Amino acid sequence: MKTFNKKGVWAWSELAKYILALLFIIAGFAFIDRIRGVSEDVYNKELCQISVILNAKIKRPILGSEHTPIDCPTRYVDIDLDRIAEEVPERDMRHETPIRCRKGFMGMPADGVDLDDEESVNCFVETVNSYIADLHFDCWDQFGAGRLAVFGWESTERKCVICSVVNFDEVVSADIDQAYLQENPYDDYLRSNSPPGHDITYYQYLLDDADTVDLPYFDYTYDDDLAIVFMNEYEGRIRNLIEKFGAPIKCAGKWGFYKVTGEGDTCEVGQLMEDLAAPPEYINQNDLTRYQEVTSYCDVLK
Repeated sequence: MKTFNKKGVWAWSELAKYILALLFIIAGFAFIDRIRGVSEDVYNKELCQISVILNAKIKRPILGSEHTPIDCPTRYVDIDLDRIAEEVPERDMRHETPIRCRKGFMGMPADGVDLDDEESVNCFVETVNSYIADLHFDCWDQFGAGRLAVFGWESTERKCVICSVVNFDEVVSADIDQAYLQENPYDDYLRSNSPPGHDITYYQYLLDDADTVDLPYFDYTYDDDLAIVFMNEYEGRIRNLIEKFGAPIKCAGKWGFYKVTGEGDTCEVGQLMEDLAAPPEYINQNDLTRYQEVTSYCDVLK
């Protein structure tokens, strides 16, 4: 007859309980940290959205220049093989998201990527595509998806906001074959997945007024820093006023666009207020581009 060491069985049973409890505690801390990061992102985005709405709705009289500045600080993202770190210095906010693409204990997901496992590398590519897609979506969404007349109307300069800057650690470009990214391109991810709470794809949501003729193809490589940018430009408020009313003059002690109807200080506004009541023509766009190229097509960085 076989006999069992009951004391040994009990000891192993207790040890297993401690191990499981430790695993749950570790998972709990990771979950709490993730929730904290999500709540910080939501808070940051809501502050930005409020300032954008105020900026769009409240303009200075006549010229339509900005009255309320936007409050949308840049999000700085660093990506390596183990984690994605995001920081917003102006908000004193920082959090990390682990990249869990390795098979760990008992087949459970573990931090990092196994470079010898094709499935693991594809998981890394998908994880990064997903994170960048959410950054791209947040940028366009916090500016009203192109439907708000933000910034001033007074010039035709193209004004830009850099919503996010993404930096890939050197180890990513060195160890991840670009062929994996070509097989799972960012543009395909946008066309195949939807933002949380939306029935349309990321790609459909990100289309702007400039995409009515040529549809965009969004792409990137691990070799370059990326910038996710919101862009705005108007037809030129002051230019149109000068063409219609001439240069601004001083009349009755005030500068403005007037029609002089008599001698001295006798002036009238004429059709000016009626013309100003019509909204100016504007176009809003979004883009994912190399960070080095932003200044080449943005006249003003807000």
